Amino acid sequence: MVFPDPADAMVKGGTFPNVENLRAMAPGMTKHQLYTMFGPPHFHEGVWGVREWDYLFNFRVRNGEHPFVTCEYKILFDKHDIAQSFYWKPASCADLIAEPAPVAAARHPEPAPEPVQRFTFSTDTLFGFDATRLTPTGQHQLDAMLDRIRQYGRVSRMQVTGYTDRIGSATYNLDLSRKRAQSVRDYLVGEGVADAIIQAQGRGEQDPLVTCTNTQRVPLVRCLAPNRRVEVVGEVAR
Repeated sequence: MVFPDPADAMVKGGTFPNVENLRAMAPGMTKHQLYTMFGPPHFHEGVWGVREWDYLFNFRVRNGEHPFVTCEYKILFDKHDIAQSFYWKPASCADLIAEPAPVAAARHPEPAPEPVQRFTFSTDTLFGFDATRLTPTGQHQLDAMLDRIRQYGRVSRMQVTGYTDRIGSATYNLDLSRKRAQSVRDYLVGEGVADAIIQAQGRGEQDPLVTCTNTQRVPLVRCLAPNRRVEVVGEVAR
């Protein structure tokens, strides 16, 4: 491949081309298109009726001895004035218009899941009045809890604790809280939680969340609702 002497260029010193235009170069482009993109060739070969155009292009560089480098660029046409091939001198100039490598987005570590997940359920929803059998709504709530815990990993330990309000005898309330906690445990085991890692206990009316001074029964029952609960603590293995 023969390139003209840069000293013979009509455009002394060359030009700074649009790099995106050079990246768009491909066989099949017409002289009209190339003329629009780069102007007339920089040497004396002419425009029409010739089979090659030559250009002198400058590219800015960083960390070099000079602020820019000069490259020769040759376009060869077929007999229909359609561009077919393109050449650089030196060949390394092609690297100056290469698409920059995409910058990988910085990856931020996923936040570590909480090792312990705590859930509190109202026994007014989990069970019927004075009952120990789970309601369909209660089962649905426990299913949703399991789905959430399992998003974080494998369940390694679970603790189910039942509570009641202070209405009634302490002995009866303790027994009711134990039976309700056991019902929740049995259901979770049936849903795939390993029997060996889940425990249940009842604490009756201990550890109340609210203290109510109502004397009439209906307002008192309503006020004490937060104390009637089942708490489930699930630990997740990382």
